[in-house]
Amino acid sequence: MKALYWGVTGLFGVAMIGAGIFELTHPKELTDTMDRLGFPHYALTLIGVGKIAGGAIVLVPSLDRIKEWAFAGFAVDFYGAIASHGIAGDTFEQTAPAVFAALFCAAAYFVWKTRGPLTQAWNAPA
Repeated sequence: MKALYWGVTGLFGVAMIGAGIFELTHPKELTDTMDRLGFPHYALTLIGVGKIAGGAIVLVPSLDRIKEWAFAGFAVDFYGAIASHGIAGDTFEQTAPAVFAALFCAAAYFVWKTRGPLTQAWNAPA
């Protein structure tokens, strides 16, 4: 279970840090998407900083309380992106990265929650 945890969590954390750095550079493809969705370009900076911070927090083995908030922030970001693409009438191809990110986040959250004190409580003798 530990290898699964670090595999999923490590990949997710590094991916979020990478995505945050990418968003901080304001590439044309993202600014075009923000224009189409009706968001200002500075939102990329806010989201990028949040993803870098959240990705780093997810990678720290302790910090459980703040890690919960990092996952909540990712969930708001990804589900907000899915809703925004849907409202804008985007195709699934345009929405798929947000859907994949939301599923990846859910998997990382699940393996984190099932390896900690919660798992120990479930496995404790009655």
